[in-house]
Order: sequence, then structure tokens, then C-alpha cells
Amino acid sequence: KIRPEAPAAAPEAGAASIDASADAERNSIAHADAASAGPRVGIEIEFAEDCWVELTGADGEQVFYGLGRAGARSSLSAAAPVKVFLGNAGGISLTVDGAPYPVPRSGRQGNLARFTIDTPSN
Repeated sequence: KIRPEAPAAAPEAGAASIDASADAERNSIAHADAASAGPRVGIEIEFAEDCWVELTGADGEQVFYGLGRAGARSSLSAAAPVKVFLGNAGGISLTVDGAPYPVPRSGRQGNLARFTIDTPSN
């Protein structure tokens, strides 16, 4: 004999809001942990030409992913060290923590560049 399952009990009034507030608390703790995970660097990118840019912080956060257009400027902050990939390395100027930051020759392969930006003290 097949018996239909009883419908699941409806959550008590207020239960959803308790779960939502618990999720919000967990998220804020996770963001606080990420923020305190290590030093951050300020990065400014000035685009003289269109350039593909990928910047990923040490915490795994992708802080920039896309095509920067000529004439644009982006300012951001990321957990150090920051992994950098550029699709037109000659088309941008970088500033890290207020100081000019040349694209390292060792990380270049033609117009592409892959390198890491660390904290100024390292």
C-alpha cells in the first residue's frame, strides 16, 4: 500500500527572519575575516589604450575582471599579494599605494603580462 507523504510543516512565523539574520551575521563575519586576512594594497589603473585586466587578491576575490577602455581610470583595493594578468600591458599605467608601479619585464610575453603585486614592504 502506498501512502502519500504528509506535507512538510510550515515554518513558524519568524523562523525565516531568524535564518536570514543568522545568514547575514555569518556573511559579515566572513567579510571581517577576509578583511583581516592580511595587508591590502591600493591599486590605480589608468588606461591609455583598451586593455584586458584580471586582478585577484590573496583572499581569492576577483577585484577587476574585464576590458578597461582607453581614457578610463579605476581605483581599487585588494588583499596582498595580488595576481595580475594584462592583455595589453603597454596600454596602461599602474600606481600601487600611491607610487608608480612599472609592469615587470620578467612577467611579459609579447603584449601579455602576468605578475604579482606584493605589499610595499616585501
